[in-house]
Parts: sequence; C-alpha cells; structure tokens
Amino acid sequence: MENTAKYEFTGETRIINNNGSEHEVKRIRALKRFQPPTMLEEVNIGDLGGWIETENNLSQNGLCWVDEEAVAIESAVVKDDAYVCGNGVICENAVICGRGTVDENAVVEGNAIICDDAEAFESAKISGYVTIKGNVQIRGLACLIGLNKENRTVIDGDITIFSSLGIKKWDVKVCSRKIIESYSNIGSPQNNAVISFYDPDRYNTDPSYSLVDYNGKADNVLYIPLDDFQTELPEADKIAEFVYSAKSKKLRQIICQCESGKNQSAGCAAAILEHFNHSGNSIFKNNKYSPDEMVYYAVLDALERFEDTIII
Repeated sequence: MENTAKYEFTGETRIINNNGSEHEVKRIRALKRFQPPTMLEEVNIGDLGGWIETENNLSQNGLCWVDEEAVAIESAVVKDDAYVCGNGVICENAVICGRGTVDENAVVEGNAIICDDAEAFESAKISGYVTIKGNVQIRGLACLIGLNKENRTVIDGDITIFSSLGIKKWDVKVCSRKIIESYSNIGSPQNNAVISFYDPDRYNTDPSYSLVDYNGKADNVLYIPLDDFQTELPEADKIAEFVYSAKSKKLRQIICQCESGKNQSAGCAAAILEHFNHSGNSIFKNNKYSPDEMVYYAVLDALERFEDTIII
C-alpha cells in the first residue's frame, strides 16, 4: 500500500514547559513536496519542520505544516492548508485550519480557532472561546480572550487588531530568484521592501541574465551586486540606510533575495533580525539556510553605525 504520510518524526526530541506542564515534543521531517498557500517557499522532501507532541497535532492531509521552531502540543490541531511557523505556540484545544497562519511569537490556546485567511503574528495571544476568520490580522501585543462558552466571540472581516503597547517585530523573509519569479503574491507591493542580491559578472557578460523584476510585487527595491568571492560588502551602509528608510515608512515586510535563497540573502536577513528583534539566530539554526557570515557581520555593523547617527 502506498505511503500517504506527509511527514515523519526525525527522532530528535526536546522538553518544553507550557503553563507549568512539561511536554516532550518531536521534530518533524517532510516526506513529500508541497506548499502551504501562505508560505513563500515550497516544503521539499527531507526538509525539517517544527515540533509537535503527537501525530494528532498536525494532519497528514492537505498542505498544512508546522515549520521552523513552532510548537503544537496537547490537543491542538493544525489542519487543511494552515501554516504555523516562527516561534508560534499552539496548545490546549486550539485549532488552526483553512489557510490560517500563526507566525513569529504568537500563542493560540484554549478553544480558540483561526480559520479562513486569518493571521496571528508578532506577540499576539488568542485564548478561550474565540474564532478569528475572514482576513483578520491579530498582531503586536494584542490579547483576545473569549470567556463565554455558550456565546463564542467571532471576529470576521478585513480588519487588523493591534495593541498600541506592542512594538512591531518585522516580518523578514528569505527568498530565491525562483520563488520570486514563480510566486505571484508576496504581499502588498506598498508594504514590501526588497534587498535583491545579484551576480555582477553574469549581469555584465550574460545577455540572458537580468535583475529580478519586482514590478507589481514591491514598491521599494534595492539591488546589490555581490559575487561569491567577495570578502567585503561596500554597499553595507546603503543597505542599512534602505532598511531604516523602510522602517520609517512602517513597511510590514522585508524580503532578502539572492539566487539560491540560502546564502547572501540569509546572511542579510539574519543581520536585520538580530539588530531589530535579537533573533538572528533563528536563521542560523534553520537547516534550510547557510548564511553568508561576511554579509551578516557587514550588514549588522552597518545597521549599528546607522542607528548611532539617528538623532532622537
């Protein structure tokens, strides 16, 4: 009989503490190639995913996935085409379904449901008898608690709920040329800033090689020439200025892109995450990437220098 399983356990385990209770979670590995609708890159055979307590936490059907350092424990369920990533935590009886997304440090617990195209990210917390649906976004330090079992709180529509006390942590993506050219929707162009690394030798000598076209995908693009043998990054200060400009415009997403989507772009993304979110290690720990350390340190140093020039 054909094996229909989408993932398997790697044998790697760790203990996490949730509300005073310890849980042994297991790392997962993909057995098939697929792509959750809200994930920019495909999941390939052999890719490591996040952590779940039992197979009941993540459906073997659909395009759903638990990625990176995200955790699903207890009776929580991720199913359909839902995507849980970053350091998100899904616990108790929570359900993430449809095309729902949980990212960054968001926590979904109790009997909460995220469905349709709804998202919870940054440090949002959703608990109790709450259903988040439609195109609702819960972000910042927003905390939603549904206390009435008989009269479940339902939030629907095209709205964003954001705590005014929250400090936005940027959504920083690492992408390859192939992903950008084949994926039509990478977010609203006016909310995207892109740092695109390209090979200057190929650009100058190969007529078939061109810069990645971001027309209709991003309104703010910075192209950076960089070959695999450079030991310095002269454009590091230009990158820092571009990033801070994106920050001042309150853009939601920064995309770092290079040919492979594994080296130069990963080093740049790790530097941005480390400088603003103190989470650059999440890129270095992710087996999908091999961050270019020269790029990482050059961009990180440039960001710190630029920060020192800002007059508060």
